[in-house]
Amino acid sequence: MSLAQKDAVPRLEAALKVTGAARYAAERHVPGLLHAALTLAPIASGEILQIDASKALALGGVVSVLTHENALRIVRPGVLLPLQNKRIHFAGQVVALTLAETPALARRAAWLVSVSYAPLPSIASVAQGLGEAFAPATAGRVATDSRRGDPEGALAGAELRIARSYRTAVNNHHPLEPPAVIAAFEGERLTVHTTTQAVFAHRQALADCFGLDPEKVRVISHFLGGGFGAKGTAWFPCLALGVMAARLAGRRPSSSSAVPRCSR
Repeated sequence: MSLAQKDAVPRLEAALKVTGAARYAAERHVPGLLHAALTLAPIASGEILQIDASKALALGGVVSVLTHENALRIVRPGVLLPLQNKRIHFAGQVVALTLAETPALARRAAWLVSVSYAPLPSIASVAQGLGEAFAPATAGRVATDSRRGDPEGALAGAELRIARSYRTAVNNHHPLEPPAVIAAFEGERLTVHTTTQAVFAHRQALADCFGLDPEKVRVISHFLGGGFGAKGTAWFPCLALGVMAARLAGRRPSSSSAVPRCSR
C-alpha cells in the first residue's frame, strides 16, 4: 500500500455525488420560485442607446425586467457588476434580467427585450492591449512587481539561449454543477443557496453591497460540483445580480411567493 493510499481521507459526500443523491444549489425547493433569464450584449465594446422591455412585460406571468435604468446601484471596488451603467465592456455582458413565473417564459421574455447599441473599438487580443497594460500593486495578497538577482546578466552570460513562441488552444472547464443562485429576503434577513467556493467571504460581500448585517445573511452551499475558481470572485457579479432581483421582486417565501434563480 502506498503512503498516499494509507493516509487518504475518504470524501464523505462522494457516494451522494456519484449516485445522484446530492442536491445542488439549483435543486433547492422554494415555494413560488420566480425564474430569471438574461439578455446579453452581442458586441464587445460600446454603449447602450435604448432598451425597450414593453413586449416582454406584456406577457402574462412576467414580473419585471431589470436594466441599468432601474437596477439598484451597488459599489463593489475591484468587481465589475452588471446593470450599473450603459457601458458595454465585453460580448456576453448582462444588459437585462427578466423575472417570470416559469423558466421558459423568462427565456422568451428575455429574447423580446430590444436593445440598441453604439459600438466602440474593442481590444480582442493581448497584443492589441499592450499599449494600455499596467501592473496593479498586488494580485490578492502578493506583489505583482518583484525582482531577484540579475536576469539580464545571467542571460547575456549563458552558454545557450533558446527563444521560442508557443500558442495553445482555448480550454474551458466544465464542472459537474452549473453556477446558480436562489435568493430569498424576509425583511432584512437574506438566505442564499448558491454555488460558492467562499461561503463566508460572499456573505460579507453581500452584506456590504446591500447594506445588511452579516449576521442576518446566510449563504448555503451544501455541495460544490467543481469550481476551478469560477465560483469565487468571478462568480460574485451574477450572485449579486440574483440577490438584487430578489430584493426588487419584494416577495416573501413564507407566503408562498417567489424568489429568483439566476443561471446562465
